[in-house]
Amino acid sequence: METLSTFLTPMVAIATIMASIAAFYQWRINSFRLKVELYDRIKQIFDSTEKLFSKIVANYSLHFNQALEFRQETSAAKFILKGKALKHIEELRSKAMLLAQTCDKIETLGNSDRNINHLINEKEQLMDWFHKQPNITERMFKKYLDIRK
Repeated sequence: METLSTFLTPMVAIATIMASIAAFYQWRINSFRLKVELYDRIKQIFDSTEKLFSKIVANYSLHFNQALEFRQETSAAKFILKGKALKHIEELRSKAMLLAQTCDKIETLGNSDRNINHLINEKEQLMDWFHKQPNITERMFKKYLDIRK
């Protein structure tokens, strides 16, 4: 019996050490998997902003359904991003809705309304603002998406 106890004690210690090592590596794998999933979600938000900028530049306009689509595609930002990047996405979402509303009003009113000049000026200001945003957005997302760190 004493011989069995002599062999079992080191075996239990070895098994405990091996289980601890396995648990550590499992934790590291799960941590890495979480980082990859987070990266993918942030990349999706970034890609949505790039798609929005392309639509605005290509059409020199934005339709309401396109602004809603952008809001939907970036809705997870409030749970993933923080600080300046989150504020930037929220501002993009807000200005996209404003641009879409302005463009829709211009289309609806046509040249018949005397307030059309005010709406056109508002659209021009928004378009100028959006033309500056791709570089700003890229800088905001760089810390989240730069994998060379």
